[in-house]
Amino acid sequence: MLFRSLYLAQLAHAIHRRLPVREELWADFYLPGAGVYIECWSDDLPHAELSAKLARQEIYRDKSLEFIDIHERDAGRLDDVLGRRLQQLGLRW
Repeated sequence: MLFRSLYLAQLAHAIHRRLPVREELWADFYLPGAGVYIECWSDDLPHAELSAKLARQEIYRDKSLEFIDIHERDAGRLDDVLGRRLQQLGLRW
């Protein structure tokens, strides 16, 4: 769903982009033109995946990398949620 929204908004994006750190950690999505990582959260994430997402959030904060969290409950209003967050970062949606 997020992939489709990014595509329709004509935003260049990468899926499973590696973070700029030594560890092999991968973001769900990356917007290269804006330098923004996007993490997609599900209500039923397996423990290992949840731990990996939390580790990535810590790295985003430690390295001052821009990131957006999108939650499963946002699916019905994804354009509003993502659009508002991108505008806060200075991007047109």
